[in-house]
Amino acid sequence: MSKRIMVVVIGALLAPGSAPASSWSLGSHLGLSAIHSSVEGAGTSTTLAWPATALTYQPGLRVAFGDSTHRRDFLVDSGLFFIDEAGSSYRAFLATFGYQRCIGSPGPTTPFTNVAIGLFHEGGAGQSSIAGSVGVGIGVRRTVGAGHGALRAEGRFDWLMRDTTTGRPALKMFGIRLGFDLWE
Repeated sequence: MSKRIMVVVIGALLAPGSAPASSWSLGSHLGLSAIHSSVEGAGTSTTLAWPATALTYQPGLRVAFGDSTHRRDFLVDSGLFFIDEAGSSYRAFLATFGYQRCIGSPGPTTPFTNVAIGLFHEGGAGQSSIAGSVGVGIGVRRTVGAGHGALRAEGRFDWLMRDTTTGRPALKMFGIRLGFDLWE
C-alpha cells in the first residue's frame, strides 16, 4: 500500500513541470496548531514546527501550479517524518491535494481561501495504516521579489479521520500557517 502512495506523490510532484499550467511554485510553512481529540476528556495538544511536519499531522512542503499570477492554484502539500533507531522505525507521511483562490481585485496584498483533501500514512513495528483528512483555510498573501514569490499567513481548520488500525481517534486541528512561495 505504501508503494502506491509514493507513486502517487512522486507523480503529483512531477506533474507541475508537464502540466498545461502557466506557472508553478515551491514553498514551505511554519505551523502552529491546537490539536483536539474526539475522545472525551483527552485534552488539547499544542504544536509548533518550523517547517511544519507530518509528526504534527501537518504538511511542510508545498508545490503549486496555476495561472501566471497565482490567483488560482492547485496545491500539493506534503510532509514526511522518518526515524530509525536501534532496529525500530516509525514513519509518518501526509499528502494533501487542494485548490487555492485569491479573493477580490489583484494587488500586492491579496486575501485567499483554500480547500484540501488528503491522506495520512503512519507505520512502524510491522503495522501501518492510512486515514483521510479534509481541511479549509483563509488567509492573506503579500507578493515580494518583483513578483517572484509571496509571503502568506493563513488560519486553518483540518480534520484527520479516525484510524481503526492504530486506534488513534479523529483529530480536529485549528492552526496558523506562516509560509512563503517561490514562483517560477
